Amino acid sequence: MSLDNLRPRGKPEQPDDGPAGRRRKSAPQRKISTTRLLHTPTIVRLVREVYLECFPGLPYCFQSSAIMALQEASEAVLERLLQDAGLIALRTGRVTLHREDMRLAQEWRRLQC
Repeated sequence: MSLDNLRPRGKPEQPDDGPAGRRRKSAPQRKISTTRLLHTPTIVRLVREVYLECFPGLPYCFQSSAIMALQEASEAVLERLLQDAGLIALRTGRVTLHREDMRLAQEWRRLQC
């Protein structure tokens, strides 16, 4: 009887590193992703609300390229804020983000600018 038939075929199993290891493995997938973090209708509603608050009663018309630029900029700011909060959480020995991490990251960003 041969033991070759009993061995699993394919890629050998890698030990699980826990949540931190899974986060490291999925990081390249996020970098190449082109999907939007925020839905476009949400951004359009927010832009319209801010415009009407600043300029009540004036007609408005927004170009789609302007909306896309605002969406990309807001996603970049949000992503950087979450990265900073994640680094703060890792520094304190946690993997989960807490409210204090986000507050500290916001304060840190204000001090850098």
